[in-house]
Amino acid sequence: MMHTGAAKLPAAQQANGYSLPHYLVRDELFPLRQWLMEFFPGKRLDTEQQIFNHQLSRSRCTIENTFGIMTSLFRVFRTPFRDMIVQACVVLHNYLRLTENARYIPTGFIDSYDNTGALVEGSWRDKSMGNRNASNVAKATRDTLKNYVNSETGSVYWQHAHVTDAGIVLQ
Repeated sequence: MMHTGAAKLPAAQQANGYSLPHYLVRDELFPLRQWLMEFFPGKRLDTEQQIFNHQLSRSRCTIENTFGIMTSLFRVFRTPFRDMIVQACVVLHNYLRLTENARYIPTGFIDSYDNTGALVEGSWRDKSMGNRNASNVAKATRDTLKNYVNSETGSVYWQHAHVTDAGIVLQ
């Protein structure tokens, strides 16, 4: 399997004419990179940018749930740690999801979305920096992903109505 850059992510996948790279969802501490996605900044975003931001927010919510669960259960996440600890904990998290899911993640523990697409925060939250210049390649990758989540192939049926009807501007 081919990998891209230092992140060692699998090569991009092809889907109906789109070259879709694997990527990480960034924290505010890190700049936009081709393999590290962030929201479109600002308040005057077009509908497609708002939809992309909403979908990226949904994926980030999954990540926050995972680390929120692990932080509430494993003290190591409350202190500075190294990459190997993170990798080990992600493996443990995935194992527990497969084998002990009902006890590990009880109903209502993780964030979810209601049938209108609105966020419902999980109970794990009770237990528990700015944009830098980005490369043109990274911005082009984000635009490709934006176009994909707004295409017939990559969209979900409610996203346009949710973003435009609710007047949401995510950043």
